[in-house]
Amino acid sequence: MIVPTKIILAPAGAASPDGTLTEQGKKQVEGMVHRISQYYTSVSIIYHSGIAKTEESARIARGVFEKQIPVSIESGLCHEEVFEDFYKTYLCYKKDTTGFCGKTVQEVLSISPAMQAGRIELIDTIFSIARSIQQGSVALCFSHPFYLELAAVLDDKDPIFCGIKPGSAIVYSVMWNDIMSSKFIYGQHVI
Repeated sequence: MIVPTKIILAPAGAASPDGTLTEQGKKQVEGMVHRISQYYTSVSIIYHSGIAKTEESARIARGVFEKQIPVSIESGLCHEEVFEDFYKTYLCYKKDTTGFCGKTVQEVLSISPAMQAGRIELIDTIFSIARSIQQGSVALCFSHPFYLELAAVLDDKDPIFCGIKPGSAIVYSVMWNDIMSSKFIYGQHVI
């Protein structure tokens, strides 16, 4: 039986102005990784986007799993350049994406060329990660929270775009060059 590869995308914990994780941010990452480890015990690699808070989140996750899991940079997890083409400042981006909360991913894509571009980049990154690990493996990836759900399967259960908060994650099941499903991990629940 062929098992899908699982790509878990999680936001880095809350950071201080210098870019390092706050104590609260560290606790968010630890709590989320403990929840993930209840469902996915076979994480084979941890990726981060290369910025300080995602790198620190990856180190914390590795410590929680208590085994020598490789940690690597995946630059495709950092899509600022995509959004820089559409927004003059980070505040403009933040205002726009905050306005998307509560809409379905499909609704967001229908009104935002920036999110359409972000979806393409995110899907490409997910496929790149899936190709780089063994079929059926699990990869945990830390990134910015604002667009992680954009790669969700668009169907009658189209997820709500919420700008995933620290302490939550989204799990993509990938088989061949297709995203088969997506599940959210919120608090104690997998949805």
